[in-house]
Amino acid sequence: MEKLLTILTPTYNRGKYLEDIFKVLQQQTNQNFEWLIVDDGSTDNTKEIVESFIESNKLRIRYFCKENGGKHTAVNYGLKYISTKLTVILDSDDTFTNDAVEVIEKTYNENKNEENICGFTFLRQRKNGDLFGKAFPREGRYNFSEWRLSKISTGERCDVFYSEIMKQYPFSEYEGKHTIV
Repeated sequence: MEKLLTILTPTYNRGKYLEDIFKVLQQQTNQNFEWLIVDDGSTDNTKEIVESFIESNKLRIRYFCKENGGKHTAVNYGLKYISTKLTVILDSDDTFTNDAVEVIEKTYNENKNEENICGFTFLRQRKNGDLFGKAFPREGRYNFSEWRLSKISTGERCDVFYSEIMKQYPFSEYEGKHTIV
């Protein structure tokens, strides 16, 4: 059965952080996801760490390694391998609550018949439980670009996108640039 969600983790020399994500993902109350790790040319032990996760057979994990080009190129590279309905980018130093996938699936099921939706935005919290930025209205629909530009939403957010939308609008890539432009 195909999973609903891809958790995409672009990483570069952050092997030491991946163990925390691995533990959090094993504790999810809903396992309807795959973990796609794109190694952006790490020179640390990322490959060995990820291979140990895969060998444990505790999660569905796919791992790809590419030449270093920056986070945005790693995300774009990973998009080629996504077949799930939804995608969320979970950086190597980020975390999820144990019910994150459950909440994402519930939100998707409540809204999947709505038109003109590209995804869902959720609050992020620090490891100590404090929220990043200020809370936002919990009801209603918002234009993502206007919402971000108008500062209605401040701080880090967890954005879950329809995978097909992400594939249609990948990050811009420029020769010699290792940052998102």
